[in-house]
Amino acid sequence: SSISTADAMATYESELLIWSQNRILTWSEAQDKWYDRGAAYSTAVATRPINASATSYNVSDSVYASGAVLVCYEISIETRYQIYDYVTGAVLKSETQVEPAAISVSPKCVSIGGRFFVIYAGSTNVIRGVIINAQTGAVTSTVTLATDCFANNSFDVIAVDASTIMLVYSSTTTTIEIKYLNSSLTLKGGS
Repeated sequence: SSISTADAMATYESELLIWSQNRILTWSEAQDKWYDRGAAYSTAVATRPINASATSYNVSDSVYASGAVLVCYEISIETRYQIYDYVTGAVLKSETQVEPAAISVSPKCVSIGGRFFVIYAGSTNVIRGVIINAQTGAVTSTVTLATDCFANNSFDVIAVDASTIMLVYSSTTTTIEIKYLNSSLTLKGGS
């Protein structure tokens, strides 16, 4: 059995591996043939500095929408964000505080409907969210989503579909709360 083209070859433990046309193949000496082990794709990784500063950034997250990438991060007790062009890396919106003069920590990002959403812990037991225009970077709305979040800020968000965000958090009553939010960050239903 022969392979006409190979992009790369290596060994793993006692196996001979070939990467050919986005497939991984392994050689069986006993069977005298190649076995297709599945798809494999090469990945090119590039890094870009977010902000050249001596400041320590914590709890970062990012999301893609409409050709732009929103990166949010925490500095001290403030959540800030920047928006970049996905292709060129050009800054579309320079560093901006999510909610000026307010506590905003543990940011999480999600995107639906071509808009960015940053969900974060506000003052004690509060989860807040902002809607950010992906084209201009402007905050278009700030909403309180919960007032019963456990003090350790245990929460997460995901885009469930093109119009729904799911917020899951640990409440002060030691239960797990689930809220479904629409693109205006208003409650759709849930427990």
